[in-house]
Amino acid sequence: MSWTKTKVQNLRSRLPSSSLTVDGEIVEGVEEFVYLGSEQTCDGYCRPEIMRRIDLASAVMSSLRIVYNNRQLCYSVLVSSSVILPL
Repeated sequence: MSWTKTKVQNLRSRLPSSSLTVDGEIVEGVEEFVYLGSEQTCDGYCRPEIMRRIDLASAVMSSLRIVYNNRQLCYSVLVSSSVILPL
């Protein structure tokens, strides 16, 4: 086990996450982290995860704006782009 990559988190606890020592190795305590693409928070609420995913999708959509503004694309691609752009 890689102790430098291992983290500890208190779930639904009012106590702050603190570091632990296991076999002489310090394991860092964290309030939030990303695991398998999802943000895990100590309070158990999903709002931060939803906002993070909206931000990621918005960044991708803005990077594709060059493709959507290309006049050489067919009409159906341009119509669908107006539907999927975030508000």
